[in-house]
Amino acid sequence: MSVPEFNTPFLNDYMAMVEDTESPRLFHIWSAISGASAALGRRCYLPFGPMKIYPNHYIALVGTPASRKSTAINMMRKQLRKSTSVKFGPTDTAGQRQGIIEAMKTTTNESEYLGNVEVSFNEHSLIGMSVADMAQVTNEPDPELGIITAKDKHAVYFAVSELNKLIGINNLSMIDFLTTMYDGDDYDYQTKGGKISLNDPLISIIAGTTPTSLALSMPPAAGGQGFLSRIILVYGARKYKPVSRPT
Repeated sequence: MSVPEFNTPFLNDYMAMVEDTESPRLFHIWSAISGASAALGRRCYLPFGPMKIYPNHYIALVGTPASRKSTAINMMRKQLRKSTSVKFGPTDTAGQRQGIIEAMKTTTNESEYLGNVEVSFNEHSLIGMSVADMAQVTNEPDPELGIITAKDKHAVYFAVSELNKLIGINNLSMIDFLTTMYDGDDYDYQTKGGKISLNDPLISIIAGTTPTSLALSMPPAAGGQGFLSRIILVYGARKYKPVSRPT
């Protein structure tokens, strides 16, 4: 089987790296796209009139059990962990938006570079960049520091094996929350301890699910709330190829 060819070295290199895995190729392609969008964060955008479209994605890999959805997700997650300073959210929030909010407002141990650097896609070409290069789109001169810019302080990436662990079952309040957060607008949340304000938030998601689990997590009313127009459902019908396990 030949490795698919793309017009960007990043995807070509990535698909060559995952060639000897069983996951459907579409799972790997969209995992790579998801990882690249998380690495770019809020520092890059597409100009859309007076608005800005950020590169975050909500992606669900849909397949039967054992179709190697988690394999594809974990391959990209490992690359991001070892080469970028992307902030990861918890893999299980029990369907509570408080878990996502806490993950977004919690500071990390990495240094913060408060330059508020932004790059427009119509000004800089990203062709040929690796995912590590994308994560370093900043004026900071030392890419070894793992710097988080102020624009990414409240950006978080959820790479989870089960979508239901993130959004819950028939949880319209969580679906409403994720729909609201998709565009990256400032968000205020009232708690017993006071108001929590998230400036410049951004959520990226890639998760695995089965058709049955997807039906359980999405109530019929979800179709009329805009969430399904914001999530990309990637269906893998079968494994790419069998890969023998060592004896």
